[in-house]
Amino acid sequence: MNDTQIATINWKSLVEALRMELQEYGGLCVSIDKQQRAILDRNMTEYMELAEEIEHQVAATSGLRAEREQLVRDFALRFGREPDTDLKSLIPSFPKEAQPLIEALVDEINTSISRSNRRAKQNHMLLARAMQYTYELLQQVSPQTQVKTYGAKGKSQIKPYSQSTLKTSA
Repeated sequence: MNDTQIATINWKSLVEALRMELQEYGGLCVSIDKQQRAILDRNMTEYMELAEEIEHQVAATSGLRAEREQLVRDFALRFGREPDTDLKSLIPSFPKEAQPLIEALVDEINTSISRSNRRAKQNHMLLARAMQYTYELLQQVSPQTQVKTYGAKGKSQIKPYSQSTLKTSA
């Protein structure tokens, strides 16, 4: 097998790995969007189911990314480049017909990663606001039942008020 045949096999397997990774990121974005809808609809059962689904998708995506990164390292080494060379800088090493496809897949994966990170942060903020709203509502209904405290990392926490936690002085 000559270098051209090896390069052809490598880029085709790399393209397939990128496609699979992109597909998984797409599924992750869909699940995060569904999770946001569940938060807005106050459907915590669905939210929890989606949280578990998202965990599985993140694990699958990580596995696919690791496989793709190994392919990139192998390609880089085979053609005399450093093993930690990023894929974007390797694109000119691929055959001309493969370069636009690989570049488009890399760009789309990066866009999907940014989108999923942004949406996950939005979901976190929505949940934080919902907890704050619930706390304020509980304070209005029954001010003595909730105590707002701060955890070791400085984040606020809401704990139920308990008579047994009060210390009395003699």
